[in-house]
Amino acid sequence: MISSSDLSIVVHVVLGLLALVCILSRQVQKRPARSSLRMPLVLTAVGLYEATSFVRDAAPASGVPAGVVALLALGVVVGGALAAVRGYQVRVWRDADGTFVRQGTPLTVLLWLVAIAAHLGIDVAIDRVAHDLSGLGSASLLLYLGVVLGIQGLVVRRRAELLPA
Repeated sequence: MISSSDLSIVVHVVLGLLALVCILSRQVQKRPARSSLRMPLVLTAVGLYEATSFVRDAAPASGVPAGVVALLALGVVVGGALAAVRGYQVRVWRDADGTFVRQGTPLTVLLWLVAIAAHLGIDVAIDRVAHDLSGLGSASLLLYLGVVLGIQGLVVRRRAELLPA
């Protein structure tokens, strides 16, 4: 029989994978470079809700260990750095009609996969530090995706703004 904790982890993983497929497919499409923060903000809000709900239900009575907080912060810093690198390597140009356009490359996809692997590695480390919080990385995946997608979008938008007229 599947416990509610296991089911919750499965739901988080499925939602995260759906978001990742959507993000990766949009990354390699030629699109206007007017990066909206709507999607990153929605992902961040839903992810924050999921992560805090998970912690509320799973955290030991003594609270969340400092090592877990440090690992989550490290994950966001590493993800943010990779997002900035992705933002700088995405192709950005002005189309014939004057519209700023962006399109990711195979390197964009590779950097996304490295970032997700790093996030999953943090999840494994959290499991070792606090077994009670096993699955926190999965529960925080949408939060992570929202933050790094927002950082990448801001870098791409800034690069487009700096293109010559």
